This record gives sequence, structure tokens and C-alpha cells, in this order.
Amino acid sequence: MKALNIFLLFVLGMLWGGSFIFMRHLAPIFGVVLTADLRILIGGGVLCVVFVILGIRLDWKKYWRQYTVIGLLNSGLPFLFYSFAALHIPGAVSSIVNSLAPVFGAIFSAFWLNDRLSVRKVCGLAAGVAGVSILTTGGTIAGNLASYLALGACVLATVCYGLSGVYIKIRAAGIRPRALTAASQVIAGFIILPFAFAAPPAGPVTPAAVGILIAFGVLCSGLAYLIYYKLIRDDGPTRALTVSFIIPVFGMLFGRLFLGESLTWSMFAGVAVILTGTGLVVLPGRRARAGRARS
Repeated sequence: MKALNIFLLFVLGMLWGGSFIFMRHLAPIFGVVLTADLRILIGGGVLCVVFVILGIRLDWKKYWRQYTVIGLLNSGLPFLFYSFAALHIPGAVSSIVNSLAPVFGAIFSAFWLNDRLSVRKVCGLAAGVAGVSILTTGGTIAGNLASYLALGACVLATVCYGLSGVYIKIRAAGIRPRALTAASQVIAGFIILPFAFAAPPAGPVTPAAVGILIAFGVLCSGLAYLIYYKLIRDDGPTRALTVSFIIPVFGMLFGRLFLGESLTWSMFAGVAVILTGTGLVVLPGRRARAGRARS
């Protein structure tokens, strides 16, 4: 991995780790639906403008079905779940649970892509479940029904990410990644938009809040996805997915610095166990490395 791409990997981890802090600030003001939906529309809109300028075709008519499914699974539903969670649990906790996404990706790949679910991956799954269980102890979350529902919403978001990855491999392998990212977000945004009328902003919408929301969409969806797909193009999806190890670090750091969130022992223990499980799933084992060395 080139030095520039290592730097970009950390920038991506910072942007996506910071997204959970943005949601903690914005969800009480704009509500769950608008926070998620405007992020999608702003980020997807920025990407569409950039790609039109660059002459990248989006092929709306040809791939609208794939864009719709992927948009809902990879952006719409997860962002709604995380926005709901932002009302009830620390952003750092949401960023930690987010690291389960590759684990669910491996599980669904075993069912639909005939990707063998090895003992190593099963251990990774068990570690992920254990890590989430640890997060429910030691004062990390309030321990009431709303907090547990929020934690469950974060897990469901990672399930959506895992399903999306499998669907992309099965149904959208021929679509250019950049076009897929931009078009899917815009379509998902317009599908969710009508529901925003049933959930108006909960707090006073100030110019500062609007500015933060725009920055949220441009940076955490628009710019972040541009970086992500550059890393996939240059270094492959496996290395790009190692951003999962970086996101919780920035989520915890920013939560502490900007929102005054407490850092508990269960939070550190939970992130250690979850990232260990993610590593068992994502990173190649000794046999795989030896096989690559011989080839």
C-alpha cells in the first residue's frame, strides 16, 4: 500500500468515525429521518455532480433496480438505524458496533456465494457477539429499553451492510463502483424523503445546524466514498475494509473531545474483542498467506 493510500485510509477512518459524532449532534435537531435522508441526498448529489463533470455515466435506466436495492441496504436503512441510535447511546458505541459489518458479510457470503465459513471465521463471529455483549455492561449504555433498542439498531445496520456486499457481488458486479455509489444514494434519498414529512425536525433549525448538516453529507458521504472506492481500485476490497479497525478509534476520540462522552472499561474491552473478531474474518490466515506466497 502506497504512503498516500495509507494516509487516505486514516482520513477515511476519521471521516466515518466522525460521522457518528455528527449524528449525535444532528439527530436531536433534525430528527431521525431527516438526519439520515439529507446526508444521503447531499452526499449522493455531490458525487453525481462530480461524476457528470468527469463524464462518468451513471446508466440510470439500465441499473435502477440494483441502485434501489443497494441504496436502501448500503445507505438508507443503515443511516436510519444509526440516526435512531444517536438519540440513545454514545456515538463511540455505534462506531464500535459498526466494525461487525465484515463479520456479517462473511456469514452471508457463506450462504449465497459458497464462500466457506471456516473455523477461523466462526470464531470471529463469536468474538463479535461477545464484544457487543460487553458493551452492555460497565456503564457504557444506560441499560434501559431505548438503549438496548439503539444497540440492536446498530447491529441491524451492520447486517444491512453485509447483505449489501453480497447483493453487489451477485447482481451488480458489472456496475462501475463510483456510478453505483452516487446513483444508489440519490435513489435511496428520494425513497426515504416522503417519510420525513411524518417526522419533522425536533429542535430549532439554526443556520449553524444547517451548515453542519451540509458538511456532514459532503464529507462523510460524498468525500468519504470517493476515497473508499479509490482504495478499492488501488489496493483491493480486503485492504480497504481494514478501515473498520480505524473507525472506532476516531469515534471514541471525537466522542470524548467534542461531546464529552465517557470512555469506560467495557468500551475498550468491547472494541478490542470486536476488532479481534473482525480481524479473524477479514485478514487472511497463515495458510492463505502461504498459498499466496507460493502462487
